[in-house]
Amino acid sequence: MKKVLLSLTFMGLVAMSIQAQITVTNSIFPNAGDVLKTRRANSYGGGQLFITPAGAGQTWDYSAFVGGVLDAHTVAAASMGSAFASFPDADIILPDETLGGDSYVKVAGNEMQVIGFSGDLFGLLGSSTSVGFDNPQTILRTPLNYQDNYVDSSSFVSVGLVADFPVLANIVDSLLAGTGFTVDSIRVTFDAITYVEVDAWGTMIVPETGSFDVLRQKELTYSNTIVEMTGALGPIQFGWTDPSTIPGAPAIPFTGLDTTLFYNYFNNNAKEPIVACQVGDPTNEPDRITELYYKSAATTNVFGFAGATQSIQAFPNPAVNTLNLKLENFDAGKYQIKVYNIIGRELMAIQQTLTGSDTIQVDVSSLNKGTYLYSIIDNNGNTIATRRVMIARP
Repeated sequence: MKKVLLSLTFMGLVAMSIQAQITVTNSIFPNAGDVLKTRRANSYGGGQLFITPAGAGQTWDYSAFVGGVLDAHTVAAASMGSAFASFPDADIILPDETLGGDSYVKVAGNEMQVIGFSGDLFGLLGSSTSVGFDNPQTILRTPLNYQDNYVDSSSFVSVGLVADFPVLANIVDSLLAGTGFTVDSIRVTFDAITYVEVDAWGTMIVPETGSFDVLRQKELTYSNTIVEMTGALGPIQFGWTDPSTIPGAPAIPFTGLDTTLFYNYFNNNAKEPIVACQVGDPTNEPDRITELYYKSAATTNVFGFAGATQSIQAFPNPAVNTLNLKLENFDAGKYQIKVYNIIGRELMAIQQTLTGSDTIQVDVSSLNKGTYLYSIIDNNGNTIATRRVMIARP
C-alpha cells in the first residue's frame, strides 16, 4: 500500500509539473499600434545576477530591481515607414538595437522574420540607408515548448559610396590619416548563425507587473561582419579589399567575428519578453548578466512623475577622441557621466550641470579601441540611463 501511495504521489507531482509548463503561441507577436513597454534594470537590489542552469520548475525573483527611464515603443505598420517601397512584404516595423535603425518585419503564420533594415548601419554612416536581408533573420518562431530548439541563419550585403555618408567619411579619414590610403566605396557583409533552445521554464517575478509563468529561450549567435573597401594607395588603385588583411592598416569598428548570448523569458499573454538579458562574455563568463530589461506597466518616468520624454543621443558612434552626448528634457541640476568597460569596471567619471536640454562633450581619447558603456546619474545617485558606445582608433 505504501508503494502504491508513493507511486500515486510521484505521478501527481509529475502531472502538476506538466501542467505548469506553458506553451507560447503566435498570440505574442506584436501588431501595429501595440505599445511595448520596457525598462532597463539599473539596480539589481544587491548582488550580481547570474543565469541559472537549464531546467524545469524554476523561480526567478527580480522584484527588487530598480528600473531606468521607461521605454514605451509603439509598433508601426510597415506601410508607414519611409523604406516600405524597398520591403513591400513587411507587416510591421520594430527597432533594431544591433544595427541601429528600423527592422522591417514579416509576420507569417508562426514566424516573425526581419526581411530588411533601414537606418544608420552600426552607427557608422551618419545617414540612413536601406538593406535587404538575402537570408531573413528569424526573431521568433512559435509554438514554443520546453526543450524545443532550432538553428537560424541570416545574412546581408550593403554597398555604398563613402562620400555619400559624411560621418563615415570623417571616421575613415581619421583612421587612414598618414597611411597614404584613400577610399571610394565600402561594402559591408554580415553573416550570422543562431542556435535557439528553450532551456528552462518556471515563474518570473518583476517590478510593476508581478508574477508570470514563463519559458526561457536561449539564443547563442555567432556572427561575422566584413568591411571591404575600394580606393587607392597613392597612385595605385585597388579593388574590394578587407583592410584587416593589409599589414599596418587600422582595424575597422564592428568588424570580425563576434559571439552574443541572449536569454528571453516569454509569457503567452505578453507582447514583450517579461525579461530580456544579455551575457557580456559568452566564452569566459557564460552565466554573468551584463544587461537586463523587464516588462513595465508604468505610464510615467522612473521617478513616478509624468513629463516630457527624456532622450539621449550619442554621436559620433563610434567616437575617436570626442563623444558628444545630446540630452533633452532633463531636470536642471547636477549629474555625473560615468564610463565603464564592457564588464562594468568604472573608467571615467565627469561632473556636469544641466539646464534641461544640453550637449556635452566627453574626452575619450584616453580609451582604447573597443565597446564601452556610459551612464547618466543624477545628484541623488539614481542612474537615469545606460547606453553603449564604440571607440575607434587610427
